[in-house]
Order: sequence, then C-alpha cells, then structure tokens
Amino acid sequence: MMILNCYHHDFHPGYLQASPWSGFLPQLIIGIISSVLGFGGAYFLFQRGMKKEKEKLTNIEEKELNDFFSFLLFSCKRICIPALRQIESLKAFLSLLDEKKVLDLYIADVTSFNFKWFEDIDKIRLQKSFLEICPGSIEEKTNLYTDLLTSIDLMDTTKKMLKSDFDFTMVTALKHENGFNHGKVAVFKIYDDIRIKWRAANKTDSSLSAFEKAMLDVAKEWYTIKEPERLDMYVVWDKFLSRKELAEIALNYNQPQILDSLRECSYAFNNYIKNKDIAKFKFGNHLKNIEDSIGKIDNILKKTGK
Repeated sequence: MMILNCYHHDFHPGYLQASPWSGFLPQLIIGIISSVLGFGGAYFLFQRGMKKEKEKLTNIEEKELNDFFSFLLFSCKRICIPALRQIESLKAFLSLLDEKKVLDLYIADVTSFNFKWFEDIDKIRLQKSFLEICPGSIEEKTNLYTDLLTSIDLMDTTKKMLKSDFDFTMVTALKHENGFNHGKVAVFKIYDDIRIKWRAANKTDSSLSAFEKAMLDVAKEWYTIKEPERLDMYVVWDKFLSRKELAEIALNYNQPQILDSLRECSYAFNNYIKNKDIAKFKFGNHLKNIEDSIGKIDNILKKTGK
C-alpha cells in the first residue's frame, strides 16, 4: 500500500544559523550601558567638582565678609582715639570763647580724625557682612547698622564743617576787631593830645579846658590799667568807650567826631560778641555731635561682642 506523504520539508544544515543582528545586539546593549555608566560617572565627578568649587567660593565669600566685618569694627575702634582728641580741642576752643578778652583762637585739626576709609569701602558688602555676622535678630542688626552709618556720616560731616566754620568765625572776628580799632582812633587821638598838653604843663589842670579836664577824668580808671591789658578791646570798651559820661561829654562839648567813633565802636564790639555767641552755638553742636556719635559707636561695639 502506498502512503502519500503530503507534508514534505527539505532539511538544510544552514537553516538554524543566527541572523546578522543576533551578535550585534548584545554588543550594542553593552555599549549603551557603558556609555550611560561613563556619562553617569562623568556627571557625578562634574557635580562633585561643582560642589567643591561652590564650597570653595562660599568659603572665600565667608572670609571676605569676615574681613569686611573685622575691618569695620577695627576702624570704628581706631577712630575713637582721634575723635577724643578732637573733642578735647573743641572744649578748649569753647572755653576760649567764654573769655572776655581778645585771644588767639585755635582748633586743632586732628588729621587722623577722618573718614576716607569709609568713603572708599563697598557699602553693599559692608552691610551684608554686618547683617550676617553680627549677633541678634534681623531687626536688631538692621537698627544697629543704621545707627552705625548715621554716626559715622554725622562725624564725617562735622569734621568737614569744622574748618569752614572756624575760618568764618575768625574772618568775622577780625573784621569787627578792625572796625573797633578804626572807630577808636578819633577818640584816642583827642585823648592822647590832651595828655601830651597836660604833661607839658607839669600835669596841672589849670592849663586845660573844661572839655579836656572831663576827658582826662572819664578815662582815669581805664588809664590806670597796665599795658597790654589796657589795650584789649574788652577793657577799652568796658572801662572807657562805653561809659555814658563820655557820650555826654561829646554832646555837651559838641564833639561829633567822638560820637561817630563811639557809634562805630559800639557796632563793631556788639557784632564781635554776637559772632562769638554764634560760634559757641555752632561748635557746641559740633562737640555734641561727635560725643553722641562716639557714644553710639561704643554701644554698638559692645553689642557686637567685639
């Protein structure tokens, strides 16, 4: 019996061989994995380097802020010494202004009492250093920093005003002193001529007119004062020119040049005194500003713990 084989398949030895992709695919996967691992490692190293660089920059910034803060505190402490010398000089000047005599006025220019260092400093970094390093709450530190800057600015402004105010005081004083000296010339000329005549007559009053006798008499107290005190403007005015008897003599004996001189001297002397009063007020405020500022800075330094 013949059996019909309906299913027939020829077997070829090469039929079960791998396709071209079967060897390449694992290599591709391995390459991808290696690339990912390599990239990941490089990224890790990059990140670690960035972290180290950031830490380095942070450390540098912290050091700079500490340097700024230390410099600020050091400068504030250092400025206190010349500030105290300037205070003493102002007190001495105010004491001279109280004297009722013409004196050589002087204020020491303490050159180390200056704030050039503050003008040149980076205010933004200065503020940042103060707020980050100074102990206390933000509000407390902000108030302290504001007080510190206000005190420094006030002392800086005061220092710059000292010279201009002193120069103005001295120029004005000299102007009125010269006006007084100019005004007294006529009276002194008349008086000196009378004394020469009186001494030539062996100091006898018989040779003098009533006006001349009155002039010698009204100046008697002033003339007994020894030189150079007698020539001081205060003494000349108080003991001689301001006496109402002198004005009465000028009126009674028709001496208009004496009256003119007295008016000029009165104007000059009163304005000389007024100029000193203005100076007392100005420099008294300057003194107070420096003293108050130094007090605030000292208090701030204590609160910073430095």
